[in-house]
Amino acid sequence: MIRPAELIERTQNRLSSGLRVASPIDDPVAFFQAKSLSDRAGDFKPLRFMPAGKFVRLGIVSSKTPALESADALRRRLDDASKFVAIERLGISPQCGFASTVGGNPLTIDDQRAKLHLVVDVARTVWGSG
Repeated sequence: MIRPAELIERTQNRLSSGLRVASPIDDPVAFFQAKSLSDRAGDFKPLRFMPAGKFVRLGIVSSKTPALESADALRRRLDDASKFVAIERLGISPQCGFASTVGGNPLTIDDQRAKLHLVVDVARTVWGSG
């Protein structure tokens, strides 16, 4: 039996690929994740050290709060990151699992679903549907 956390992680990995590759599960050493959600996290300058041929998934959708990010804000963050890594080597995802603490996070199933739909919608806008 697959645990829900494993399914969520698998879904996040596949969504974050920008619908351009099969999934990070197929080639896990080719993917990195950068969690950068707030000003406290800094900018994307460290991405300039990404090895050629590697992909980076940007955890720019909060899994901690129910507030839904705007698609425009996510595209701006992708634009910022693409100054350091080609857009073709980027993907987006929630920052981590939706139940990443013992008590969980204050998100409903509908909140989580809306965030995952947002990731898909932005990915399709930026990279196309396939």
